[in-house]
This record gives sequence, structure tokens and C-alpha cells, in this order.
Amino acid sequence: SGQSGPVRTYQDLLKNEHDVALFDYYATSQMALVKSSGKGVTPVGKPYCEAITIAKTDLKKGMTLDGIGGYHSFSLIENAGMAIANNYLPMGVSENCILKKDIKKDSPITYDDVELPQDRFVDSLRKKQTEFYF
Repeated sequence: SGQSGPVRTYQDLLKNEHDVALFDYYATSQMALVKSSGKGVTPVGKPYCEAITIAKTDLKKGMTLDGIGGYHSFSLIENAGMAIANNYLPMGVSENCILKKDIKKDSPITYDDVELPQDRFVDSLRKKQTEFYF
């Protein structure tokens, strides 16, 4: 409804870009070796989990997703290999994606279900990450 409530709801959890960056950082985890000098981080293996995009309500073809903390979707943590195998849309990339078809409430949203915005840096990074690890 857009009005303040006595408790924070999911759409109220992320208040600014820093919160969004923290959410993305902690929702996509990977083991790493960190040098005690703090001058080097070496990833160990593949990423273990992914925050995938789930429809919060019934969504209609042509809608533009509002991303993290929005009204259209929420995220669930999925095994990274399963997320890649099922082509699930990562929550961190969902903002401003346009739906190609209707999506039922509580259904995962895949890359096949959306049209990505043109020339986003995040999409090129995700592609490189997927090619490197999977």
C-alpha cells in the first residue's frame, strides 16, 4: 500500500544502493582463500549458491521487474549448479527485465522468461562468471 507499517516487510529491507550491494554480496557465496596480509583472494571451487528470482504475485507479460526489494519478486537461495542448469534469473540481474510471458505467483523466473535491458555491465559480468565456473 506504500504506507509505513510497524514491522519492516521484505520490500522495506533494502533502503539504498549500499544495502543492495550487501544483499548481492552475501546472497551469492563462494569459498575463498584470503592471504593474511589482505593482499590477495583466491576463489576455491565454484560458487555454491545463487539468489534466484521468484514471482511474488501473478505477473503479466510486458511487465518490467522492479528488482531487489520491489513488489514483483523475491529471492530464494538455490544451489548454484541447479540455478545454472535451470537457467534461473539471478535476483541481482532482475531489475528492469521485461517479461516475455505471464508468470504464476511463487514460480521461479528464468532468463528465457525475460528480455534483458540493453548493454548492462552486470549482464556481461554474469556471462563471464558463468563461462568461467560452469
